[in-house]
Amino acid sequence: MRLSKFEDAELLGQRLIFLDPYKKSYWEQLSGVFYVNNKEISALSSIELAYENKTLDEEEDFLLLAKYYMFKETPRRAAEVLEFAFNSELVKKEVDNLELLATSYFLSKDLKKGIAILKDAEKLTDDPKIAFKLGTYAFDNEDYKLAIDSLQSAKEKGWDEYPGRIELLIGISYLELEDKDKSLEYLSLAKQGIHPKKQIKKQVLKDKTIMDLIDDYLDEKRDDLSDYTKKDYKVRLANRLKPLLKVPVA
Repeated sequence: MRLSKFEDAELLGQRLIFLDPYKKSYWEQLSGVFYVNNKEISALSSIELAYENKTLDEEEDFLLLAKYYMFKETPRRAAEVLEFAFNSELVKKEVDNLELLATSYFLSKDLKKGIAILKDAEKLTDDPKIAFKLGTYAFDNEDYKLAIDSLQSAKEKGWDEYPGRIELLIGISYLELEDKDKSLEYLSLAKQGIHPKKQIKKQVLKDKTIMDLIDDYLDEKRDDLSDYTKKDYKVRLANRLKPLLKVPVA
């Protein structure tokens, strides 16, 4: 089809929607025209308008729209779309969809809601990455009991990407809960990369101190923190760890 034909189809679609904005088929046709014409953003915008006019009813479109809002750096809007779709039973409560909703809340800096959604997702899968993600966000939100439970679940499900990482976070969590014996146990294991239940040596971290491990965690996970905040966090932990550990922490 020639360019002029595409333009004619586009103008016709816009005109039809102007005359009857509540007819879903018009929105679908216009969206399709824009895709064919390599106007992906315009196509997504037409899906957005269809949602606003309450004519959207396909799961794929809701998920696409949510990702579009994430692309536009408006994750709060993505969360609203997904919440509406879930509540209207237009999107299935599957692991990937729930994780997308949780991520939209995390990007909106709403850890509480994101964690609640991720807890639902974690119940539906044996994927250790979901449990680990839940544990780290719970840790970030200072919900240390949930962090410990989730991180232990991740380890039991087979998460082992960074030897000692889970033990480090559990150790710090126990420290925050004032359980010094448990904290010392897990922090010592983090230094060696050993899981307490199996006592299987994964990796000897001879040249790593506990604070080195914390540095690694902050550098890899906590991209949302400023350098000043990271430094302040490390100083606070160091002050609490020094009287607890017999080995140097920094």
